[in-house]
Amino acid sequence: MRQLFFFIFIFSGLFFLTCSYEPGEALPTNYRSVYVAGFLNDTSEQEFPILLSDSLKRALSEDGTLVVTSQLDKADLLIAVRIGKYTKNVLTYAPISGLADENFLGVEIKLVVQDVHTKEIIRSQIIEDSVTYTLITEPRQTDIEAKNELVKQLTEKITLSVVKGFY
Repeated sequence: MRQLFFFIFIFSGLFFLTCSYEPGEALPTNYRSVYVAGFLNDTSEQEFPILLSDSLKRALSEDGTLVVTSQLDKADLLIAVRIGKYTKNVLTYAPISGLADENFLGVEIKLVVQDVHTKEIIRSQIIEDSVTYTLITEPRQTDIEAKNELVKQLTEKITLSVVKGFY
């Protein structure tokens, strides 16, 4: 039994040491509702902020820690996001056709979480994420699929930061 406990202890320690998230301060329990403001967008990519905003609202609702409200005056927290960079680059070209094959899609956002009542900033951080995908060679992924994957990854990072205090 002691060996099992020791193994679990060591395994969980290694898991958290190798995890890409750093522990921050957990969200106090007195926050029960959140308002997700319209995202500011400093890029020419118009669809991405809408996809990310919708995904974040859905993820926060599914998490259940906070109730997502559509009215700021009914919220305890305000989430504001500014999309600062949206980068899409071709990394390699297919040898025979010369068409773009391997691509890079990256985003940098600034996340701010504010107490609506006291105006105190609870979190303020830069979050970056990216995906690399291929259009021609296997496994193929379309631009839209890559964008959706990036939205999913960013949504997870934002949700973990806001709710659990990981960033």
